[in-house]
Amino acid sequence: MIKWFLAILFTISASTSLFGQGGVSDSTSAQKKDKGSWVPLPVILASPENGVGFGALGLRLFKFDYENTLTRTSNIQAFVIYTTRNQLLLSPSYTIFTPGEKYLLTGEINYNIFPDFFYGIGDDTPDENEEEVEYNILSFEHRFLKRIKPNFFSGFEFRYFNRFNIEREDQSLLEQQQVTGFDGSIVAGGGPVLVYDTRDIIVNPSSGHYLEFSAFFHGEFLGGEYNFERYRIDARKYFQLKSKRRQILAFQFVGNFVNGTAPFKQLSELGGDQIMRGYFQGRFRDQHLMALQGEYRFDIWRRFGAVVFAGLGDVANEFNDFDFQNIKPSYGGGLRFAVNKKERVNVRIDFGVGRETTGFYFNITEAF
Repeated sequence: MIKWFLAILFTISASTSLFGQGGVSDSTSAQKKDKGSWVPLPVILASPENGVGFGALGLRLFKFDYENTLTRTSNIQAFVIYTTRNQLLLSPSYTIFTPGEKYLLTGEINYNIFPDFFYGIGDDTPDENEEEVEYNILSFEHRFLKRIKPNFFSGFEFRYFNRFNIEREDQSLLEQQQVTGFDGSIVAGGGPVLVYDTRDIIVNPSSGHYLEFSAFFHGEFLGGEYNFERYRIDARKYFQLKSKRRQILAFQFVGNFVNGTAPFKQLSELGGDQIMRGYFQGRFRDQHLMALQGEYRFDIWRRFGAVVFAGLGDVANEFNDFDFQNIKPSYGGGLRFAVNKKERVNVRIDFGVGRETTGFYFNITEAF
């Protein structure tokens, strides 16, 4: 407990110092002055998938025109992290609104050395199936969207995913069952994306809607090794409650549906630090996923806040196989510390509880 407390204090104090000394300031005038600056930030994260990670984050929040209040804040960030599970994570990413939000550009590149766990495929795999598998990942996703109506964007996204240098346990479940992609996989695909977005601030909304539909078509003609389709729905709603202190109700529904023969790392995965917290990401995986979560966020004192959350979700091989009696619960709570009050950038600490499992998460920005 003491080492966790010291780690949290270190990140909070370093973040506050950096954001207050010429980095991303809480005032508009300071933002104008430091329009082109990057903020280096020491990072400590924790999750069931990663253990404890240490590294550095470069963050830039900016607008092309600070006088234009109709254009939301863009961000570029890049991090390098090494974890206690001997994982190496490198990832630059960006979300850019051009002037007047005529275009929305998003994307990320990942290179990971990633020891992971595999439990099998299905919604009722036992804990004793757990086996470690190690691999390298090189992936990128880039999205180009054009505004066709106020708050409504359409466009195209391309994704590439290469999993290589596989190391498995002897007589592993992956190898015995010849699970698709057990010896590595290259996946490439693209497809249309539709987004309706009225959120006030992207990293921590207090009002508005977010609705996304995407369809990806993966195939050998794009350089991949597998032919399959993936359809995704992400719907969110934020309510700001009337009170002297800021209080937010947030809801999210995620549906991920895979048709065809996909490698196991491209199947729908339940769990992680964003939805269904408390479950190891990929603890349950199959063709299809549906999950719903709600979160109540409220200020406590100055830069400190808290949240409570709950969710329901499950995976299934066929859409008709979803069964409410077998649905999995998730609930928990957490603390928040605002490192940038104007843009509402938070350090978050969450503790999630699932069915016979728990997860501790220490990260930056909200889960959704």
